[in-house]
Amino acid sequence: QYGAFEDYLTIHPEDKDTYLTLDGGTRLSVPELGGEYELRLRTSCLDHQIKFWTDRPDAIVDFKVENKVLKFRVKANEDNQPRIMEVQLSYLDGWDETCTWAFSIKQQFDPLN
Repeated sequence: QYGAFEDYLTIHPEDKDTYLTLDGGTRLSVPELGGEYELRLRTSCLDHQIKFWTDRPDAIVDFKVENKVLKFRVKANEDNQPRIMEVQLSYLDGWDETCTWAFSIKQQFDPLN
């Protein structure tokens, strides 16, 4: 049974506008070299309740949530082609892990460099 308090998890609207493009704000475009990124979260969850999943754990690393800010680093692209990486944020809701927000990261590759 759910009470008046209900968990929620999303990205701060201003950060969606700044970082995310395409498909209604669900893709983060990063340069070939990658870098470190911070996205503010709007959530009722505690930092340790938020889980992170990616299909490219070799490329998206150093994930952490501190003071409701999602931080991660994208490694340089060595695949010789653009790559798209899927990311999901979820939280523990009772005994179940609930996927709340999903986005993708598109990393360019510049063949001239």
